[in-house]
Amino acid sequence: MKVVVVGLNGALQKRFVLPEGSNLIPGNVHRAASIQEGVGGKGQDVAVALSCCGVAPNEVCLAQFVGGGPGGDQVLKLLEDKTDPALTVRTASAMRTCTTIVGSACSTELVEPSGIIEPAEMDQMTKQIDTLLSTSSTSDKSLCGALCIMGSMPPGCAPETYSNLYKKLATDENCITLIDSVIGLEPLLTAMAASKSSQSAENSCLKLNAAELAKLANVKTSGEEADGVTVKELKASVKGFLETFEHATPALNYLAITDGKHPGHLVHLTTDNANGEPFQIYKMDVANLMNDEEPRTLFPIGAGDTVAGGTLAMWRSLQHFTNSDTSPLMLDKNAAQAIQDRRQEYETSIKSSSTTSRVALSFAFGLACGSASCLQEENSVFAMKDAVRLFHDMKAPVPI
Repeated sequence: MKVVVVGLNGALQKRFVLPEGSNLIPGNVHRAASIQEGVGGKGQDVAVALSCCGVAPNEVCLAQFVGGGPGGDQVLKLLEDKTDPALTVRTASAMRTCTTIVGSACSTELVEPSGIIEPAEMDQMTKQIDTLLSTSSTSDKSLCGALCIMGSMPPGCAPETYSNLYKKLATDENCITLIDSVIGLEPLLTAMAASKSSQSAENSCLKLNAAELAKLANVKTSGEEADGVTVKELKASVKGFLETFEHATPALNYLAITDGKHPGHLVHLTTDNANGEPFQIYKMDVANLMNDEEPRTLFPIGAGDTVAGGTLAMWRSLQHFTNSDTSPLMLDKNAAQAIQDRRQEYETSIKSSSTTSRVALSFAFGLACGSASCLQEENSVFAMKDAVRLFHDMKAPVPI
């Protein structure tokens, strides 16, 4: 079964790279050292990251609206060796362009609005999904072994768009669902909760950054977003989130929380805890790129999406081996060996369940992929040797 990535709000990504040692100064004239083009959009970034993980193009379906004109043509060309185009819909509106101004100390992102998706274009997306489902080779007509829902929706998409796509696509009980979006979240969680039973596998995760979680939970943090959150603020945010979204459990089994250069956290949503809380939090180490081999300009745009792609690829691969599935989805052999080297260590650190240790391994690998992508200029592109090196240097999770 395929990995289906829902990335409705794609873009052509341009990078305006400033000369070495310089940074953006508002009001000044800036001349680029170079101009580069690539793929933009959160779902598109995930497709790129999956390709870097060794997932074959015919195993990845990207559900996307691609604008008309040369910008849309360029995006399709850049993705043609990474995904199956069966769920791509061209639109009457032009492709948006997002521009990253890359300085030595930081990057600035300029994001254009998307064109409006017409009802006929949404209908076409639904028809193409139905066609793919009708030609599925599996006996129960399931398409997805893993579903990833990414980012915002272009104007014209109804709030329940993601929930409707989930109901169509995530029909297999073992389908992994990774969400990296807070748009349309309430109807999506409602649909996911309705599909769960007491016997359902722990296979659903919401990935978001700590600032997003605090905002959803109406928790005020003590510092700026770049400062990270305290453990007290994190726990309050998780509690507030569960109180705000009544369908968060049983819809979700995990929260994968990133916090920039600060440690990430994996939250296992379960009542089977000695601490009396309906969740258990694990602190996840992240690579310190400032202490890497040599000082360099970092390219962080798309790193969070790379975390999602790396996490999904590894989670699906570990599930494949556990279930003795016949899915052809495999990872780069160096990544598979890196996980095997540390599997026992993670199982010792996380005693709650073998499933949770697999998810922690997957999230840690995803975090390493995200860090590795900061070393490359193109969004979500990374060298596996960098990801494996960084993963080996990261500490095992610690319960808090």
